Amino acid sequence: MQNKYPYEGWRGFEGGTWVREINIRSFIRHNYTPYDGNEEFLEGPTQDTLDLWEQVMELTRQEREAGGVLDMDTKVISTITSHGPGYLDKNREKIVGFQTDKPFKRSLQPYGGIRMAMNTPIQGTSADIIKIAMVKVYNRLKSEGMKSQLVLQVHDELNFSVVPEEKERLQSLVIEEMQAAAQLRVPLIADCGWGANWLEAH
Repeated sequence: MQNKYPYEGWRGFEGGTWVREINIRSFIRHNYTPYDGNEEFLEGPTQDTLDLWEQVMELTRQEREAGGVLDMDTKVISTITSHGPGYLDKNREKIVGFQTDKPFKRSLQPYGGIRMAMNTPIQGTSADIIKIAMVKVYNRLKSEGMKSQLVLQVHDELNFSVVPEEKERLQSLVIEEMQAAAQLRVPLIADCGWGANWLEAH
């Protein structure tokens, strides 16, 4: 018999599509529970944290006064292993988070522009496609006299306030228009989720 959960760490979670494939939506839908309590269970910052934060604020002030950059490494290209850990106060710090070997010393990242150039047409095209889909769906709702309304767009999702009698008709219409918003070499796939709120719809 095949183990339901491939890793022991997943035991105790409610199953779903996410067990068989990468599906974050399925995992959240089956396992997320809203927390309705307050923040009493949280610990406040330690004195070390408060003292370190005061140093960070002072360095931030100095950086602003220096015109935005306090120091810059212009000789070493930044990679995961290019610099050793940088500390404000090594004896007080539990986590090291500086980019270089000195606090507020900026790193040289020439490849950032390359990544930006590669990513821009991808994200830009995605944004154009969802805008086209929004216009097409809105026009269909209007031309067909439907009472359901398009109320929100988030990334690649469209959210509607739906009249119950129009549910199946709206689903068919939205999927049709979203999948036809652009002609690409790969198909555009759209699906629908329903619920009284955004969380339930996922």
